[in-house]
Amino acid sequence: MHFFWGFVGILISFLLVKYRRQISDFTGPIDFAERVLGRGSTPTALVLFAVFLFFLSISFATGHLDTFVRGTFGKLFGIS
Repeated sequence: MHFFWGFVGILISFLLVKYRRQISDFTGPIDFAERVLGRGSTPTALVLFAVFLFFLSISFATGHLDTFVRGTFGKLFGIS
């Protein structure tokens, strides 16, 4: 099941990169991205989010995300 949801996340990230101009035209400018990254940077913010989602999905599909979360947050909350 992890592999399936990881693949869905990878697919969504590719679609975000492919249709970033259409998405940014549909949503309009993202104020946070415009303020932090500069004028006209909504498509850039979408690409940055897609790259983050891509790596997160790969780590989820291979099981490394679970290992990372248990290794870092598990020690804080007593979960092994």
